[in-house]
Amino acid sequence: MYFKDNPCLDTIVMKVFTITALITTALSYNPALADKAHDSSQKGYTKVVVGEHKSPIELYILDHKTISKETRDFYKQHGYVAVWYPNGEESVAAKAAKTVLRGADLEGLNPNDYQQGWTANYKEEWVTAEVQLTDTFLKFIDHVRVGRIPAKDAARTIKLTSPKTDPVGLLTLALKDSSNNFETLTRMAPAVPNYQNLKKLLQIFKGLSAKWGDLPLLRKTKVTVGQTDPNIPAVKKILAVYGYYVSANFDDLYTQDLFNALVDFQRHNNLEADGVMGDDTTRALNIPLTKRVQQIIINMERLRWFPDDMGEKHLIVNVGGYEVLAVHNNKIEVRMRAIVGQVGRKTPLFYAPLINIVINPSWGVPKSILVRDKIPKIINDPSYVERAGFTVYDNAGNRLDPYHIDWEHRGSSLNLRQKPGFQNALGRIKLNIDNPYTIYLHGTPTANLFDKPRRNFSSGCIRLQNPNELSAWVLKDENGWDEHRIQKEINSGQTKTVSLKTPMPVYFTYQTAWLSDDGKPHFSPDAYKMDETLISLLKLEDYPLTQIAKSNDQLVYG
Repeated sequence: MYFKDNPCLDTIVMKVFTITALITTALSYNPALADKAHDSSQKGYTKVVVGEHKSPIELYILDHKTISKETRDFYKQHGYVAVWYPNGEESVAAKAAKTVLRGADLEGLNPNDYQQGWTANYKEEWVTAEVQLTDTFLKFIDHVRVGRIPAKDAARTIKLTSPKTDPVGLLTLALKDSSNNFETLTRMAPAVPNYQNLKKLLQIFKGLSAKWGDLPLLRKTKVTVGQTDPNIPAVKKILAVYGYYVSANFDDLYTQDLFNALVDFQRHNNLEADGVMGDDTTRALNIPLTKRVQQIIINMERLRWFPDDMGEKHLIVNVGGYEVLAVHNNKIEVRMRAIVGQVGRKTPLFYAPLINIVINPSWGVPKSILVRDKIPKIINDPSYVERAGFTVYDNAGNRLDPYHIDWEHRGSSLNLRQKPGFQNALGRIKLNIDNPYTIYLHGTPTANLFDKPRRNFSSGCIRLQNPNELSAWVLKDENGWDEHRIQKEINSGQTKTVSLKTPMPVYFTYQTAWLSDDGKPHFSPDAYKMDETLISLLKLEDYPLTQIAKSNDQLVYG
């Protein structure tokens, strides 16, 4: 045929093929809103490089080594097509993303850390603005989703590994959803209720700080209801700002209204609720509002260390707040007081599965407790072993007579086991968690300590105020277990292990600020001195306290 082996036709076909390829590249799918070819002009870049086409975005990325791997992956996956500034024009998605970065302080982040993304002038250098907005927004996603620093860097007792996230995937999905002006771009933070509640508290306390500045400082006083004291007007003002004192009386008389307000404040700050302005209460009242803002921010950061999927049912052990939460579908169904590790024997923070529950457990005394606690008691009174229900064994499993042992020199090499019963240190219930730190949840024969507002008294394990209730919640879907059946097994005196069909996630955290069930902010004293370290690591002394749109004169509840 005429067309066969026609060199002129070959040339024409090659030109058509080349033009078609260039047009196809230009019309590549834009996940934000690109629906036509983009203007590829950009000073300093050329469209054709030795036989192959490279877009200005790809050339920019190749020329700038500081661009993150995530940004490189993002554009590679999207054919190096502009997603923010197609044709050099600002898209709706770009406006939404820049608004998010400028308002990063709403998430407790510093907008200055992302200003490269929202300050670049796209009218002069659209490629630079395009890539920098992607680079900073991906960084923002990582920061707001899983935190700015690795969890383990915050304290030696933090054993957990920060979760991984997929900024590229999240941004891609957000750009595909153009509904409500790309509203998905504003929802990159954790969706868990505790985080969202703290986010609201953050704006409230930023407003209080902007409105009131430095509140008056107090001195402790033993004043009681009906007496006057020069501190009282300042106490009333502080409690009014916090929303506890609602009276219009600001004289120096200690009234019943002030007493009620102070007791409520004490309850929400893990203080002795006695209405007395002693050392601890005065110290809490004197904490500046700016410090409360920082406290809220670091607790938002700790919540970012949770994985995105925490499980339909899970337990949260809040070591900083002395409580355990049973959560189902993001709703707290049980909130229980707990006793945590003392300062010298801190409870570590980690995530691990609950695998079984032991009813009427025996207790093998850990070596650390044996050496520090038990041996001194036994040396002083050898009868303690029998009275407390202990049995002594050597390493070969031979039972030994406690009265014929050189406890001072040989005691640390022996083993103590306490039989089940009312004296057992674990109480009647033990919830076994699979972890290398020998940490578990259990009951206790010493219930009076739960009345204390600060409950760091254990050797590291978690004592539960009502282990039967929590166990029934855990075993609810395990063949008809309930509190009645659990109590029946306890009464039998026999040791019984109930394995879970599906292990339940348990998350140990250290929260010193949260929203109480009654809608009021709850602040817990920093027993382990972990707050200041995290404030320093996050450089919160430089955090911008920007004025929020709606200022608050004081907190109002209800």
